[in-house]
Amino acid sequence: MTAKYCIAPSCHLRVLPRRVEAFPEGRAPAFLSLAQWRLVTEFSSPRDADEVYAESDAEISRDDLVALLDGWVASGILERDASGAPAAADERSLVDVLRRDVFGDPALVEQVGAQLRAGRLIVIPDAIDPALADEAWHALDRHPAWLPHEPVRQSPGHHYRHHNVQEPAPLALRTCMALFDSPRTKAFIEQLSGRPCGGAAALTAAWYQPGDYGMPHTDEAVDRTVSFIWHLTRDWDDAWGGQLVWCHSGASVFPRFNSLSIFCTSAHSMHFAAAVSSRARGKRLAINGWWHQPRSEAPGELAPPGSGAGPGPWPGPGMMDGHVVAAYGPPLARVGGAGGVIVV
Repeated sequence: MTAKYCIAPSCHLRVLPRRVEAFPEGRAPAFLSLAQWRLVTEFSSPRDADEVYAESDAEISRDDLVALLDGWVASGILERDASGAPAAADERSLVDVLRRDVFGDPALVEQVGAQLRAGRLIVIPDAIDPALADEAWHALDRHPAWLPHEPVRQSPGHHYRHHNVQEPAPLALRTCMALFDSPRTKAFIEQLSGRPCGGAAALTAAWYQPGDYGMPHTDEAVDRTVSFIWHLTRDWDDAWGGQLVWCHSGASVFPRFNSLSIFCTSAHSMHFAAAVSSRARGKRLAINGWWHQPRSEAPGELAPPGSGAGPGPWPGPGMMDGHVVAAYGPPLARVGGAGGVIVV
């Protein structure tokens, strides 16, 4: 059966003179040109791609149209019926591409999970298959259209500014969306964190340009359970700023290529992105997002992470493979020996 697409009922829209801003529930905002929006409105009721393609004078191929629609499904703008979804057994998951020296060892996986469940920030250097990391970096580095992203409404005590990929997102980003939203990935993160992650994953790409920043916040929102930040920054000088600061310990996580940070969202997951210097010459690129509990589960049932102290201290505050600098608070720890997972 051919898949049918329909505008997601939970996606709120704001039509501006030159573009349309879409605000899917539980996901990052997306930005559409008016031509793209006219295509989206073809799916105000469920329709399949072949039907719409046959009626249009599109200058793209049918496969490119399907890829565009699937990208909007990943963004939460459209919904697709189950008949069009790939079989779960055929999907590649995060388990398949994470470092095997750590995540192929059940004992180390349990140690990482214990720290994550205790409310610590987990930093995984050289986290994901290098070929996939290179593919994602090239796609973002070459992407021509980035739009500034700031709060729609001012929130007391919290503000941010960075730049998000303008739709249509590059194919590599849609590939990453499928990877992080894979049922096997969500089952693995649920086991690792002890928190429900069976809802839709949300993912976006961000470029922090000179002057961009994010004030302290926790990432708490309806249904969010676990956050991730996949840094894809090359040749970064730490003097340019842009580091993730974990407020509980005061540790700074500097942008390093293919470093993945994961933490459970709670009232204690306060963090911020330091401003990027006007002198910065590199691109502070990252793919970030959240895993969610299923909507059928009441938010009030979500248990916060624990408060375990973690394993023994890392000997002395300071630089750890150039990734993390400890300033104060609980000492850093290591899982998996030199080059392994860093616990902040």
